[in-house]
Amino acid sequence: MDSPYFQMTGLTRSELYTCRQAMKTYQPFAVIHYTACTAVDKAESELDEAFRVNGDGSRNIAVPSQEAIIKAGLISYEPS
Repeated sequence: MDSPYFQMTGLTRSELYTCRQAMKTYQPFAVIHYTACTAVDKAESELDEAFRVNGDGSRNIAVPSQEAIIKAGLISYEPS
């Protein structure tokens, strides 16, 4: 890679195995997890989906990051 910064798209963050494999393959210095279900009304009416995205998805980024000693951050926002 020419740049120390790159973006991975298409990662299925709902699968822990997929996230672990991505960490091993790319060996990033840091990971920024910036997807989340932040529409409060929708999250309240679709609890399972909100938990899958916000809870499981975030865990599936955090766990392999910690295992590989990779810095990780979460950015959550509500688009206007």
